[in-house]
Amino acid sequence: MGMRSLCAFFVCLLVRSGSSLGQLGSCPADFVSTVDLVASREACTDLCGLDGYCCTTNTGGCGQPTCTAGCQFAAYSATEQECIDECALATGCTYEHAPSGFIFKFCTSSDSCGCPISGQPGYDPDNLWGTSNDCSGTGCAEGCRLAANTTGFSFYGRSLTDAELSAQSNQYDLDSLALEAVFALLHDHITGASVLGTAALSAAAANVTALSKVIKFDTAHVTQALDLVTPTRPARRGPSLSMTGPSRVTSGATGVTRTARCWLCTRR
Repeated sequence: MGMRSLCAFFVCLLVRSGSSLGQLGSCPADFVSTVDLVASREACTDLCGLDGYCCTTNTGGCGQPTCTAGCQFAAYSATEQECIDECALATGCTYEHAPSGFIFKFCTSSDSCGCPISGQPGYDPDNLWGTSNDCSGTGCAEGCRLAANTTGFSFYGRSLTDAELSAQSNQYDLDSLALEAVFALLHDHITGASVLGTAALSAAAANVTALSKVIKFDTAHVTQALDLVTPTRPARRGPSLSMTGPSRVTSGATGVTRTARCWLCTRR
């Protein structure tokens, strides 16, 4: 991953962090989110897998909505029955889920829907769609039912238990420490204190992406992320991302070679 890509990565990451940039400091220190649409669907989809339904994407087969589709519908439904009712409407090759804007394709293959393929763990030539058959039409409603009992996530307005809230808070603390460690590595790389190779940079970027939701809840993390991108004077066109100057600079006085900081050119 080059410096230009690293710079673009952090700008995109901050944009994905949503409205937090406009509300710095607005969340209390002990704030714990109970709504994470991506993570909640993933957790529910994991339960689908344990229940014998193997699709994990927005595709399926036989014109039938899948278990993971039920998980998606559940995240936007007020009740389990409302979710099941949407499953009944979602038959056919294409279905647009209006609340999320997701478009599901239910006339594809088990390979494309995320079920194990030949050579992968869990592959079963006699059960390409899973032992419960995600192509049977029963999966979506099962996803709605599984969502109601997905630990750590509040489907249908369920209040999380004290134990769930405690576990979530502890995980946030661990993720926050991990994010700070990655930011420190990237800061040292950009300032030249140390130089990371391509593989290490890619791994660091992947770690930040995985932990990006933490940025939303702590002003300090937003500041750390912004510190990895330097604003420069306005120019005549834009906006754009670019490198100004060489990617590595050697000081004649000290002989120390450092990695130049990538620049965010905010253009008029």
